[in-house]
Amino acid sequence: MILKSIIGLMAIACFYANPFVQHTVIAPSIALADSDTNVMASYYADLYGSDYNLIMSVLDCESDFRMVSGDGGRSFGIGQFSKETFARHSKLLGENLDYYSKHDQIKLIAYIYSLERNDLMREWTTYVAIERGGEYSFWSSVNNRHYTVSCSYQQHFKPVY
Repeated sequence: MILKSIIGLMAIACFYANPFVQHTVIAPSIALADSDTNVMASYYADLYGSDYNLIMSVLDCESDFRMVSGDGGRSFGIGQFSKETFARHSKLLGENLDYYSKHDQIKLIAYIYSLERNDLMREWTTYVAIERGGEYSFWSSVNNRHYTVSCSYQQHFKPVY
């Protein structure tokens, strides 16, 4: 009896440790494009294995969860992408995403953060502020001025989709 229990536990452990077994993410019950920001972020964080709270913290600091222009018109959307950065990162994902789509911006951020590549993640000054404990100061040669960005990692209610 004990031997069967040990073998059963070992089988379960091997199943979850197997790199060839993929965990299934359930499709949302409503169309994602019609969903709230937190539902889209929750779904794509689960799909790509990225940190939901990090995604939500960055979106909150970047745009207050709105589709807005920033950096003197050089960036746009909930993720505050420049067109060039959005296009470059979309190629990494291997999809032709819409720069003006809130859905596609959230999807792309979740994908980028799942890669855990600091060179990509640090393109958001808000991420750098979070990484450094809440504040990041830098000089912009484009605008010829000093900036300080304050943003912290926050816990957000993660919805069930």
